[in-house]
Amino acid sequence: MFRQFGPRRGDPAGQGKDDALRVPGRSAVDAEACVRICYEGFKAFNERHGFPPNYPSIEAATARVQGLLKHPAVFGVVAVDQGGCGLGFDFLSERSPILVDSAAQGEV
Repeated sequence: MFRQFGPRRGDPAGQGKDDALRVPGRSAVDAEACVRICYEGFKAFNERHGFPPNYPSIEAATARVQGLLKHPAVFGVVAVDQGGCGLGFDFLSERSPILVDSAAQGEV
């Protein structure tokens, strides 16, 4: 199951047809899970491969995640288990380009 963060074009309240997958609003519990996953995930990956940390502290990860949650051009989803605990997340920005095969452009 997924929870939604942020507005979607044409559906600013997040009231899409598939309500089981889209929960409007930004839950503090989800934000805390995103911060934990972000910090611990990057820390473990970087330590395993000998890279410097992306986020030197939990506070740095908190600032990054909170900035993404508050940004009006950022859409996010949180994957949750059956009990509602956060398992993963992703943020997508309307500022980032989506690349499409030029042969398929205008087809959809």
